[in-house]
Amino acid sequence: IGVGHLAFRPGLPLQRVGDLVIGLDGRLEGPGGDPLVDACVEVARLYRLDGVEGLGRLQGDFATVIWDAGAGRLICARDALGARPLVYASRPTGFVFASEERGLLPALNGEDVDDLRIAEFLVGVPPPAERGQRPSVFRAPPGAAVVVSQDGIEVPRFAALDMPAPTTDGAGRQAARFRSLLLDAVRRRTVAEPVVDCFLSGGLDSSSIACLAAAQTATPLRTLSLVDDDHCLTGRAATRRAQATGQAVEADLGPLHPASHPAEDRA
Repeated sequence: IGVGHLAFRPGLPLQRVGDLVIGLDGRLEGPGGDPLVDACVEVARLYRLDGVEGLGRLQGDFATVIWDAGAGRLICARDALGARPLVYASRPTGFVFASEERGLLPALNGEDVDDLRIAEFLVGVPPPAERGQRPSVFRAPPGAAVVVSQDGIEVPRFAALDMPAPTTDGAGRQAARFRSLLLDAVRRRTVAEPVVDCFLSGGLDSSSIACLAAAQTATPLRTLSLVDDDHCLTGRAATRRAQATGQAVEADLGPLHPASHPAEDRA
């Protein structure tokens, strides 16, 4: 078996923890929202305690891969929200996985994009959540693990999003609670980070997050925008809004990158 990992930030290499080899893409949190320094160790601890079910107690967004040599099985898992991508394919030559489908291409022997995926893209229909762009490629479901062993492939679920119960609170109380939850979510993702990057589209969601994040960081917030000037007024207006928001929060405005539209990049 071979496992490779290209970390986007220091401290997330492949790690051997006892008889386990763990790869992690994500940010795990401890009590209070502080990022875990030894995130792979926490993955190993919970897995040893309760197996795949233990991964449901991880806090944060993640995609993780565990090679359990003792049990002879490979576990590929995503958090309940599915914030981090993880795709896989079962081939006659073996099982392959990657964060993005392009990472599987060397093992797919030139397999073409599924015509149905192209048709869905052209008419604006979302593709099935569990399928990739090619017939043999699948996406690991959020809150589930893809478990590969000599017995085959199983996909048990270990976590699901808990939907809040309906409320009869007035609009004011609901708005105050939403603001409190949003502030806490932004704080958890900016605390202890020397530099914070924020995607800024100019819409209400990203602009709100950028404003809150800028107030939480000791260094200027860095922003990145993808613009689509080909769509005339809509694209240009979004560009202006993104620039205005970035200037208002005194962000370090990153380049405005042209948006791309090929079906291959749609995820």
